[in-house]
Amino acid sequence: MKILYVNWAPLWRGAEVGGGVNLYSQSMAVKLAQLGHTLFSISSGFAYNLKNRAYIKKGPDFMGVKNYEIFNAPNIAPGFFNYENPMQDIEEPVVESLFEDFIKHIKPDVVHFQNIEGFSVKCIDIAVKNGCRTIFSLHNYHPVCNQIYLLYKDKTICEDFDNGRKCLECLNPPPYSKEVIRRRAAFHIY
Repeated sequence: MKILYVNWAPLWRGAEVGGGVNLYSQSMAVKLAQLGHTLFSISSGFAYNLKNRAYIKKGPDFMGVKNYEIFNAPNIAPGFFNYENPMQDIEEPVVESLFEDFIKHIKPDVVHFQNIEGFSVKCIDIAVKNGCRTIFSLHNYHPVCNQIYLLYKDKTICEDFDNGRKCLECLNPPPYSKEVIRRRAAFHIY
């Protein structure tokens, strides 16, 4: 069986990038590869370089898992960096087009979304439309909270978001543009 793992963090980087969710994904994918399945992973929203366009690049294989990255995705991840553009979590045509081309190329039987950060909700529809059995594991609250953990200002449990008004004062990550520049510079130096 061909299985595709989807996560914002590159699978081969394990807990170093993406924490426990990525370590879980890595462990599961490696075990499934050892059991004879064909495993792929794709990440988006993490890798940025000096090119001005989004594209898919092959990453290093890791213990039987073939890895790919979408570079320069309009949706930066983790999700709280994308707080200025929350509608991109619902629809982001550039990433969706790349994702659909990738799905059509590898033809997975199963697509396992660990989250949609760096992708969009429509990517789930793309997997289904292309005949893939689809799983979405909810590892955090990103689908309902751009802060991700339902913690108001990272300190107290958010029990009432006041129809979104409280969300506007909750997040204060670096601006999107500064984070993209930081990542591009880090990639170039690396």
